[in-house]
Amino acid sequence: MKMRKLFTTLVASICGTMAFAQTELISVNSVTINKGGTSQMEVTINNAKDNTAFQFDLALPAGVTVKSVELNGDYPATRQTSNDDVDGKVRFLSYDDDNANLNDDTKVIITLEAAEDATIGDVAIAGSEILLVKDDNDFAITSTQEDGIVASITITDGIKDDDDPTGISRVAAEAAGNDAWYNLNGQRISAPTKKGLYIMNGKKAIVR
Repeated sequence: MKMRKLFTTLVASICGTMAFAQTELISVNSVTINKGGTSQMEVTINNAKDNTAFQFDLALPAGVTVKSVELNGDYPATRQTSNDDVDGKVRFLSYDDDNANLNDDTKVIITLEAAEDATIGDVAIAGSEILLVKDDNDFAITSTQEDGIVASITITDGIKDDDDPTGISRVAAEAAGNDAWYNLNGQRISAPTKKGLYIMNGKKAIVR
């Protein structure tokens, strides 16, 4: 439990004083979920080599919850991986009681579940409080990134088109179209009104 307490008490002050990372620390695949169904999201921990622990927060859309979380590959029983609700976001945390390093190709497999009353549409999700830790005994943070747009979640009604012999679910989400802007809360806007980080047509955009 020592790592969980350290992250909880120190992350705000540390991230508040360190600069943005030059490269993305995590990469996330976009997913589509039928209402009442599940889908797996893969989060790749970039530059995981020689690090023992990581943390990141994801702001999931309303009606979407985490059903399970696990790491790919073989890890000893001393590695702990968990998720908790923190300030309206889901915090994912993994550390090893014996300080064993992460695998080079570490991926976090997150099974997401959409409620029956989840709102249909395409929502950008933001990652924040992203940390890589080299030695959790000394809490030596090797990389930090305050926030960044990482992926999108599309929620569909899951209704099948009777005229489609393949039975592929019809996607009822709003098409992104040209110049589809979203803010860091995943809300669609007509256009940026101030400087900052946004997502446009599925890609990160900085308005200066």
